[in-house]
Order: sequence, then C-alpha cells, then structure tokens
Amino acid sequence: AAMFLKQTLAAAAGDGEVAIIERMEKKDKEVNKLMEIFTVGDTDGSGTVDWSEFQEMLASPQVRTWLSMLELDVRDMSQLFNLLDDGDGQVSYKEFIAGVMRCRGGARGVDITALLAASRKVVDDLESIRSCLEDHGITIPKEVSASQSALMVDDTKAPESPKSPQSPKSPKSPKTSKTS
Repeated sequence: AAMFLKQTLAAAAGDGEVAIIERMEKKDKEVNKLMEIFTVGDTDGSGTVDWSEFQEMLASPQVRTWLSMLELDVRDMSQLFNLLDDGDGQVSYKEFIAGVMRCRGGARGVDITALLAASRKVVDDLESIRSCLEDHGITIPKEVSASQSALMVDDTKAPESPKSPQSPKSPKSPKTSKTS
C-alpha cells in the first residue's frame, strides 16, 4: 500500500510538471503565431505597425479568428491599438506581443486591484494639485471634488448598516455614473 501511495504521489507530481511544460509550449506557440501576424502586418518592414497597418492586419478574417481564439476582443480596433501603443503612434513587436498576451481573456482580480490602486494614486495626486492651487488662491469647482470622492472607495471599512439612508453603491447623478 505504501508503494502504491508513493507511485501515485510521484505520478501526480509528474502530472503537474507535464501541465507546466504543456502551458509553456502553448504559450510559445501563441507567441510564434503573434510574431507571424505582426510580421505580415508590418508591411513597410519598419519593425513597428502604425494605425493603417494595424487596421489592415485586423481586417484579415484569419487574424481576427486567431486573436478571438486568444479571447481578445478585436471589435474596437482603435481601443485595442491605443491599449497596445505606448503613445508614439506605433506598436512595436514587443508592445504587440506583450499587450496581446496581457489583454486576452477577462479581467482578473489582480488586474482590477492594480487599476483601483492606480486610480487612487491619481486621485491623491489630483488632491495634492487642488490643495496647491487653492493655496495660491485658485478654486476648483465642486464637481471635480465630487468626482474625486466617487473614486475614493475604501474597501477596508465595514459596509454601512442597512439603516443608512443612502446606499453607497447608488450613483448621486447620471453625470457621475459611467458605463462601459
């Protein structure tokens, strides 16, 4: 019985290693396919894809199908281009590969947490700027402050009791509620 358990545990450990190797091989195949797509899309051979090359690349039904197999939504090309681009109007090979691999699938908890942390930092920075401006006699309209407070969700506090007259999740006005 002890020998059977030892063999079972060894097989299970081996299965984990096999799964890791299979994932790595799958990722390598995906990267190679993305490299092929990028190379075909880079029609001028510059090593980058501009907006028109990007549009042509995504116009291919084969490319769209392959990217959708990676769970990448390619319906909004301009949004995808802007997500991949670092701001210079060109998507490099590195930006393309890293961006596509990062954008595929749904948002994960870590992605949402990172976005929330970045948003909080921006709000803190804006508050510092507002304070500095007010120190110099420049007043910021209240709508800006209301927008800031809408972003300041402190999820470490206990939820308000049901007796509370306002639900913390209900928007105050249609202007502060954005849907995507």
